[in-house]
Amino acid sequence: MVKRVYSLMIYKYINILIFRAFCANASILWKRIAVACWTRMASCLG
Repeated sequence: MVKRVYSLMIYKYINILIFRAFCANASILWKRIAVACWTRMASCLG
């Protein structure tokens, strides 16, 4: 019983870490896409 609770806690913790890493990478990716689009638009207009 204790072992099961412990493994569940570890599983939840790993899931949270993966989720945070994914969110961080996604936000960085979106910023890069936004910057790339902005520079492309600026070069087309300018």
